Amino acid sequence: MILQRLFQIAASACSLYSTLCFIRIILSWIPGVLATRPGQLLCSIVDPYMNLFRKLPLTIGMIDFSPIVSMGLLSLVSSILNNIASTGILNVKNILMGLDQFLWSICFTIGMIFLVLIAVRLIVLAIHKGTTPYNSGWARIDYYIQDRIFKISHVYTRGKPCSYKTALLLSLLSTIFFLIITFAIYTGLAILFSFIPF
Repeated sequence: MILQRLFQIAASACSLYSTLCFIRIILSWIPGVLATRPGQLLCSIVDPYMNLFRKLPLTIGMIDFSPIVSMGLLSLVSSILNNIASTGILNVKNILMGLDQFLWSICFTIGMIFLVLIAVRLIVLAIHKGTTPYNSGWARIDYYIQDRIFKISHVYTRGKPCSYKTALLLSLLSTIFFLIITFAIYTGLAILFSFIPF
């Protein structure tokens, strides 16, 4: 009973720490807030953990996915600890299902952000009849995503040059395919893990 209570406290601590991470992310969007004494205190608590993930290659263009991964991992650990606290045993099936859910949520988040970015970019190109002013915000987005867009399109064109619009369309279709495949893998693994008896 005491051990289960300790696991419950640890799970609550993970949830609280995840909430602090989320608050720190939101406050980073408000200029000057993190420079205040409470902001600096929050950063001193949260940044050592979040900086571990910033060293990983989790940035696509101007979007840093390391906070999503760091918070997702805390959520996974909290879920495992809660499961142990409620059942009193370490359930392998629930750990594997939680890990499967964690990996799918990361793939889904990255895929959807990339998908929306490409779709919006295609719409803007259609509205502006294929041209974008050099100093616009869209030119900055192009700067960040064009390398990845053309790497994806080169798989289909076998390295032959193609237009930016074609590269965007191929990347859009590839991202949709990626989301379908990762969802199928996630679902298949969830079904497989449900048969584990322990």
